[in-house]
Amino acid sequence: MGICVQVVDEFGESESEHICDPQNHLHRLLATIPESRFLQYIDWFGDTIFNQEQVRDFLKEWGLLLEFVENEDEKALVEQIADLAKSIVGKPHTYLKFDGD
Repeated sequence: MGICVQVVDEFGESESEHICDPQNHLHRLLATIPESRFLQYIDWFGDTIFNQEQVRDFLKEWGLLLEFVENEDEKALVEQIADLAKSIVGKPHTYLKFDGD
C-alpha cells in the first residue's frame, strides 16, 4: 500500500477525501528530486504533516515532480495532491497530511 494524502484540521479530523497511491508512484517520483528542502521529509512509514505556511514552499518543490512523470496516472496523482495543498494556503489550523504505510 502506498501513501495517502488528505487535508486535516487542527484536531486531525479529515476535511477532504483521501488521495491514495496504491501503485507507489510517489516513491519513485520523490526520489527524483535531488536536494529537496521539504519533500525529503515525507515519511514512507509514518505520518508527515505540512501546515498552511509550510505548504507554500512545499508547492514550489512539488511542481518539479511534473517533469518526471511517466504516464497519465502519475500526472493525475501529482496534480490532485497539488490541488489539495493549494486548498489550505492561507487557512489557519488546516494541514496537508501524508499517511505512510
